[in-house]
Amino acid sequence: MEPFEKVARNFPNDADAIIATYKQLKEKDFDNPAELRNQFPSLDNFKYRNKWWVIDIGGQNLRMIAYINFVNK
Repeated sequence: MEPFEKVARNFPNDADAIIATYKQLKEKDFDNPAELRNQFPSLDNFKYRNKWWVIDIGGQNLRMIAYINFVNK
């Protein structure tokens, strides 16, 4: 949670959205991009890097870019 807390301190206007994003990501394992997109409709593939994804946070005020490896279960 530390990186999310640090960002929340740096962007206090979007702190609630940042922490909510963290909680949503933590509470479930997503099997594929479609499942994650149901939770985060803004999900998009980062076109410059394979397996890197972009999620808009706080009404598109911030973007989180993260490596996500969806593994078949």
